[in-house]
Amino acid sequence: MDFEWSEEQEQLRTSLRRFLAEQADVAWVRERWGDSTGLDDSIWPGLVEFGAVGLLIPEEYGGAGLGALEIGVVLEELGRALFPGPVLSSAFVASRLVCEYGTPKQRDAFLPKLARGEIRMCAAIDHGNRACAIGDGPERALTGALRPVLDAAACGTWIVPATRGDELGLYLVDACAPAARATPFGQVDGTRRLFDIELCAARADVLVEGARAAAAASEARDLLAIGLAIDAVGAAARALELATAYAKEREQFGRPIGSFQSVQHLLVDMLRAVELVRAAAIYALWSADAAPSGARREAAAVAKAAASELLPGVGASAIQVFGGIGFTWEMDIHLYDKRICSQALLGGDAAHHLETLAASSLDVPPTS
Repeated sequence: MDFEWSEEQEQLRTSLRRFLAEQADVAWVRERWGDSTGLDDSIWPGLVEFGAVGLLIPEEYGGAGLGALEIGVVLEELGRALFPGPVLSSAFVASRLVCEYGTPKQRDAFLPKLARGEIRMCAAIDHGNRACAIGDGPERALTGALRPVLDAAACGTWIVPATRGDELGLYLVDACAPAARATPFGQVDGTRRLFDIELCAARADVLVEGARAAAAASEARDLLAIGLAIDAVGAAARALELATAYAKEREQFGRPIGSFQSVQHLLVDMLRAVELVRAAAIYALWSADAAPSGARREAAAVAKAAASELLPGVGASAIQVFGGIGFTWEMDIHLYDKRICSQALLGGDAAHHLETLAASSLDVPPTS
């Protein structure tokens, strides 16, 4: 396969980059650093009009009917812009789950509204296979706590895993219900919105139960890993751009610091890491549409392991190129470093995904 974006995908990238530069630049991101949703009344409608939130949704429901590669272009650009909104969680993971596992009635109810940006959804599914419990009785009432859940406060509906006995299911929970609560999960990256969610006998509707629920949960974990990897590629590529530009203009001993071999080695190593992870992420995006579930899982594990292992070094090296000022709040480079590092553990670290890859090759379940 071709590990470069197509001409149409490059046009999508160029248009979205222009939109984000005009509507959601780094100054805009700084103003929303650490708030609960990372959105305001202007930027989300703009993304909807651009088509970014409905890329995966079939045309009959008002979406674009495109694939994971196209939304991968969007996610890379959002990472490059440090965009804090719930595109990964809602427009990629949750939309895919509803498209593939929702009933016809659920697809009719949710997909047009997702495409129009009227609602947002997130999946409370992580690499640890944690789940809530379903209470006894004819109605499904979910009780338990899950963490960390990406973008819980920005989304009105949560897709929650829960078990009764040994049977797993995925359920739709109204995030605004009194029995549901989201508490911010503190971290250093103010562009990531992570939450602890608690359910106390919260009423839930079935999305998928039985044997298909395990497949749906596995797919959700893979999509989250792939999305985090390509997002981190965008942030790391931008960090490399900023470091390269600074190395050309900052002078020491009467010459640009970029002329020193030690700095050149840093920049080359950063470029190598970015391109390696980008190739792995593009292949994983392709696999999300075109490969069997086992191959998709392996590709997601490779991409996320590479992103978690290699890209934090890109952020650290970028700050090193900037020297002492790189750590200061006034400089933007540390924001990219935080964005890159936040994905290293979210959705599973490198060790977890390498274990998943090894277990897949041996056809045995991972231990975690």
